[in-house]
Formats: sequence, structure tokens, C-alpha cells
Amino acid sequence: MKPAIRILLLALLMSGCSPLRVISSVSPIGSGEVSRDIPFGAHELTLDLYRPEESMTSVSLRPVIVFIYGGGWQSGTKEEYAFVASTLVRQGYVVVIPDYRLFPEVQFPEFVNDSASALRWTFDNIGQYGGDPSNVFVMGHSAGGEIAALLHYDESYLQLAGTQQRPCGFIGLSGPYDFLPLVGGPLEQIFPPATRASSQPINFVTGDEGPALLVHGYLDNTVKPRNSAKLAELVTAAGGQAQLVIVPERQHASIVLALARPLSWLAPVVDDVHAFIQKHACAAG
Repeated sequence: MKPAIRILLLALLMSGCSPLRVISSVSPIGSGEVSRDIPFGAHELTLDLYRPEESMTSVSLRPVIVFIYGGGWQSGTKEEYAFVASTLVRQGYVVVIPDYRLFPEVQFPEFVNDSASALRWTFDNIGQYGGDPSNVFVMGHSAGGEIAALLHYDESYLQLAGTQQRPCGFIGLSGPYDFLPLVGGPLEQIFPPATRASSQPINFVTGDEGPALLVHGYLDNTVKPRNSAKLAELVTAAGGQAQLVIVPERQHASIVLALARPLSWLAPVVDDVHAFIQKHACAAG
């Protein structure tokens, strides 16, 4: 086992704080810069913005990734996912991680509306931070994958947020895109009966959207890999582009944890994301 992994595991065992925060603490941003708690939209929500240090003085604007975290629509904070931004900034991207309201404060679709406001803020303001507003990708893990997929496939959310612009592409990590019927528990409250059909990204595929990269662990028992497989099948059948990557011997959390530099051995997610964005950029950086 590598020394860095030993240190990480020891910290996880000894720390009383969130394991994700511990991972972020051992994943420094290096030469990048961070702007924290930038207000956007309504409801006193904020986002954190990460960028390569030289992005502010470079002539070329950088591709942008808006990352929506997971947590079952009930938990999570932007600070816990600093490790995601740290790794992606090292790849040359400007990264935006917004917070959104959670259940029980809100039900579907309010957390999607919050994330749409963050995406609209990015389109309008990211140029001030060295990001390319015409080259924005939306990315999400788990529940955040469902939110990001709806922003990509159901254009009504961004229209309601006040923009006609759409993301260049969608990157979904272990996302639930086809999770009906519900089988009890808090999900029945999070998704009221009248809104359930509209909570399923598979119901909005037309083939006209930008390309998708769908990464899922084969052993994921939290969100079955059939979710990504079904979405990829529907996108392809509609004439769109979807790249499906099923990672052997990996479970639900492994796919996002692979974005932490000390845990990159879990899966080649960083390489997959980088290759996807380089291939499908909307505009030259």
C-alpha cells in the first residue's frame, strides 16, 4: 500500500469529521486558486470556484466543469468535494461546485432549480475567472448525477433560470436516471407522486442534446448500473451520443472517490473525463 494511502486511511479512522472532508484535506489544490462562498440565485445559496493559477493571466479561456454532488438529495456540502475540484484543476479546468437546498427543506424539483441557477450564474460570470462561458460541462455523482442529467436533457430548468444556453456535454457518475417505481422510504416524500415522471432523465432524451459520458461501477448496489446503461441506450437510439463506461469490481462511492488523487487507482475516471471534454469541447479553449 502506498504511503499516501496509509496516511489517508489512518486519517479516516482517527477523524471525527466527514470522511469526504478528510479526503479533501489530503488533496490540496496545488497551484490553483479558490474563490469561496460566491452568492448565486435566490435562497442565500453559494458556490465555490476553483481555477488554475495561471488562468487569470492566460489569453486562452479554460473549459469549465460545474460539479453537482450527491447525497441522496438529503445531505452533502460543496466543501466536502474540494478533492474533485483539486484534481480537475490540475487537469487545466475551471471548476464550479454549488450548494443546493436539500430535503426536508425542499422537495423535487427545487434542488434542480437551484442547480439550474448555479449553471446560469456560470454562463454569465465564468469569463471573469478565466473560464470559457461557451465551453461549460455539467457533471454529477449519484443524486447529483440525476440533477445534472435533468439540466442537460430537460431544457425547461435552464429556461426557467433565465438562459437559453445549454451545456456542451454531461458527465454522469453512478447516477440514477431511471429509478421508478419507488419502494418506500424518504424518496416517496422527496419525489411527490405528481412529479415523479418528470424526475426521470430518461423521459427527456431527444437526441438533440450534447454528448454524455456515463461512468458506473459494475458492483454498485446503491444505484444499479442499469441506470446508466438504459440512458445510454435511449440516447443512442435517439441519434445522440453517449459513452458508457462500466468499471469492473467497483461499487457506488468508488467512482467519485477515484477523482481524489490519492485514490485515483480505483478507476480511470480522471482520464475518461479529460478525454471526453477534449473530444467534445464546444469551442477552442
